Amino acid sequence: MGKVVLFLLICMFISCSNSSDLYEIKGIIANGQLENEVIYLVSLNEPTKVDSMYVKNEAFSFNGKITTSDIKVIRTRIALRLYVQELLIVPEPGCINVILDSISSASGTKQNNLLQHWKKEDTYKRIWNFQTGIQGRKKTEQEIIKQNIQAIQAEFRDYNFDFIKNN
Repeated sequence: MGKVVLFLLICMFISCSNSSDLYEIKGIIANGQLENEVIYLVSLNEPTKVDSMYVKNEAFSFNGKITTSDIKVIRTRIALRLYVQELLIVPEPGCINVILDSISSASGTKQNNLLQHWKKEDTYKRIWNFQTGIQGRKKTEQEIIKQNIQAIQAEFRDYNFDFIKNN
């Protein structure tokens, strides 16, 4: 499995183009259990603006023209989000390499590399741990966890908007 993932990453890196106003997202599925599932690319500025692709051979891709400073989220259908973490992407010139897994990641462009570095630092992991730990708890514990999640999400959102403005 590890050799397949490495091979796919190398292929994605080689196949990506670098045009000044185009982005390309090349993704792989780490757990290999999403064949024929739909992957969605959703604009955070315009949530009704959605692109979608089917997973084929444990891979998917999106490409488009950069029109605004918009952050997008890559996600699966709701039932799968317990196993596959959503991933924020900054569309920017070049190829963005994505791995969807229980902790998803992106690399390949300046802002996505920086966003991934920040994610590894802790904040997004805290949200994921809260969300997966909420089930089976008492109502009061659930409320405390939900409040913590909302606070972290607000911090995350503010960071992302500041990040775009400053970069």
